[in-house]
Amino acid sequence: MYRFLLKPRWIVSHVLIGTLIFTMAGAAVWQWTRYNEEKAGEERLDARLAAAPVPLPDLVSVDDPYDVGDDLAGTRVVIEGTYLPEDEVTVRNRSLEGVPGSWVLTPLLTETGVAVVVNRGWTDKTAATVTPATAEAESAGSAGDAGDVAPPDGSVEVIGVLQPTSTRRGFFSPSDPAGGVLSDMARPDLARIEQQLDVEIYPVVVQLQEQQPGQPGAEPIPVPVDEPTPGQNLGYAGQWLIFTTIAVLGYPLILHRVAHSRRSPDVDLTGEDEPERTTQATAQMGSS
Repeated sequence: MYRFLLKPRWIVSHVLIGTLIFTMAGAAVWQWTRYNEEKAGEERLDARLAAAPVPLPDLVSVDDPYDVGDDLAGTRVVIEGTYLPEDEVTVRNRSLEGVPGSWVLTPLLTETGVAVVVNRGWTDKTAATVTPATAEAESAGSAGDAGDVAPPDGSVEVIGVLQPTSTRRGFFSPSDPAGGVLSDMARPDLARIEQQLDVEIYPVVVQLQEQQPGQPGAEPIPVPVDEPTPGQNLGYAGQWLIFTTIAVLGYPLILHRVAHSRRSPDVDLTGEDEPERTTQATAQMGSS
């Protein structure tokens, strides 16, 4: 009754369904693995955010590579210094609660002469990209509205979380000019920022949580820490598992139903003849 399953067209069907099942099962396993990774990352971040801040020089050296921030992301630090508002840049296309705006990145010069880039927060103000041709206009204060979110003067104590540098990913992602002095950037690219500074910087970004003295104005608003969302991966894993189960159970049922339909007298059990041809042969035998 099931000999038709060995026919070439059915073998092709088996291979396709098997490939589909294997692919969906693999997707379920991958999403489950990602869930566990995101869950571990969430727990690690929660522990770091709950810990007391550590002096930045105890964790990072100016000679460390830029990717050191990947392993330290979310670690709370404390650092003292003086802001350099003349070297401030904004990072465009950053939203807060659905409102478009920018991040304000300001170097903080420490007593050792090394600066750290502080993400002071979000603002709805913007600043124009400054090229050598417009540098004079920037110095005259026409580069944008960054002055409305000026940092406090004098010595400041900053408490924040470490974040890694950000580089361009993919051919279609936005890019920044390689030369000139920028007041507006596509991302917090520390190598690009250091290129236009006269001081060395730590290879991490400090995302401000609090500072003393506080911000003179209402903005910039501190940016919330971006936490992992493992529940999304768990949901995807469940969906792929359901699809896999449907295919594993449904395909044999379909084959069983097809096999039983072929038991009709008008159907060739070998599966080689179509029902119409079998009916015609039966009619000819009756007429003779």
